[in-house]
Amino acid sequence: MTTHDRRRTARTTAAALAAVAGLGLAGCGGSADRSGDDVGEAQQQPAGEDPGTYTGPYDEAFVDDASTLVDADVTLTAQVEEVVSPVAFTITGAEETATEPLLVVNFDEDTSGLDTGDLVEVTGTYREAYNVPTAEEDLRETPGVEELARYDGEPYVEATDVESAEPASTPSAG
Repeated sequence: MTTHDRRRTARTTAAALAAVAGLGLAGCGGSADRSGDDVGEAQQQPAGEDPGTYTGPYDEAFVDDASTLVDADVTLTAQVEEVVSPVAFTITGAEETATEPLLVVNFDEDTSGLDTGDLVEVTGTYREAYNVPTAEEDLRETPGVEELARYDGEPYVEATDVESAEPASTPSAG
């Protein structure tokens, strides 16, 4: 190899290293600030949408979206399926649906006054899995821990409010 070829190889190698270093510095320089802005922009939601809430009937649409609603605030309209304990009951769809019963736990109110078939509006937080040891701690001496044990690991709503929901009345022909 001649001296001329060695210099050309050295220059080519140096140019390649400079190009690679330049790319690395460009990634670390001012564009890093812009990438942070890009991330922030990607996380912003379109105006008018709040992904942290759900309001509507307890139906197949809710069940289909449930995995995206974990720890979200929800307001569900449903029918009481069974009163499980003074602080818990299950709900099913108010209309004919193929939804499985969903546990509702209200640590702050006695819900034993509810009856099977009552139409209710439940407001609370949708949780991924009911946890018996945590519930025992929350319930303390309140009866019902044994009845709730069968729901261990099942999704539930930690209710903050349960209201009676009257069905929409239809105007009567008169």
